[in-house]
Amino acid sequence: MELIHRNMLVTMETDEQGRVSTCTMHDIVRDLALAVAKDERFGTANNYRTMILMDKDKDIRRLSSYGWKDNASLEIKLPRLRTLVSLGTISSSPDMLLSILCESSYLTVLELQDSETTEVPASIVTLFNLCYIGLRRTKVRSLPDSVEKLLNLQTLDIKQTKIERLPRGISKIKKLQHLLADRYADEKQSQFRYFIGMQAPKDLSNLEELQTLETVEASKDLAQQLKKLMQLRTVWIDNICAPDCANIFATLSNMPLLSSLLLSAKDENEALCFDALKPMSTELHRLIIRGQWAKGTLQCPIF
Repeated sequence: MELIHRNMLVTMETDEQGRVSTCTMHDIVRDLALAVAKDERFGTANNYRTMILMDKDKDIRRLSSYGWKDNASLEIKLPRLRTLVSLGTISSSPDMLLSILCESSYLTVLELQDSETTEVPASIVTLFNLCYIGLRRTKVRSLPDSVEKLLNLQTLDIKQTKIERLPRGISKIKKLQHLLADRYADEKQSQFRYFIGMQAPKDLSNLEELQTLETVEASKDLAQQLKKLMQLRTVWIDNICAPDCANIFATLSNMPLLSSLLLSAKDENEALCFDALKPMSTELHRLIIRGQWAKGTLQCPIF
């Protein structure tokens, strides 16, 4: 966002939440970026399986690829790699990712969005410096339970994957700030509940540094679990039943930094009551409600 505010990037498209999804870059800025990339030991790979390394292979610290077609086993050794961004990788060999992870012990950012990755190697837990994992819209079905050992992890993005449950020990990652996790039940988005949130882990309240929680399923215990999470800015909750509204909404109202809130009923016939939703936060600028409103909703304090 800082690059957009400085007019170095121009916004072209935003998503349904108003977040930037596509940008363009001026030719002059691109030339400058390439020059800086060379100094920063940046590598790229294109969709013809050709890798362009702007310095000696062993010195590459950042590697970016888009639409990389790789049907053969490929062993890559980048011992100084800090950042791997591989978007839309096609038919990627599991061996390629495994070889990178095994050799890149200093990796801090792993972004595989929109790639055909199907599994995350168990060896990922040896990357003690890892701060960011991005698996959005991949075909990954599970994460190793040992992910709890990634104690420096700050962001975990597994939205729109095939993952149905969070790893059991995720609440042990005390530095986690952004947890984005849901899956599509209907990719055509024709059903009311086309996306499904994750069940809250047993000790969710341990994640006291959490700022983003998208999307968690409502439950009888959720309000109690959220009470300690006073750093939350963005919260998405789905599968809300009318009897749970009072407790959940009262807890949300006490969050001083809340800025974005999505509340989704369990189905299109469930009427939600908003009497208890009285946010103390002066930062709240986005409220999305999916489902029916109970009678008199427009007289509630939030409106």
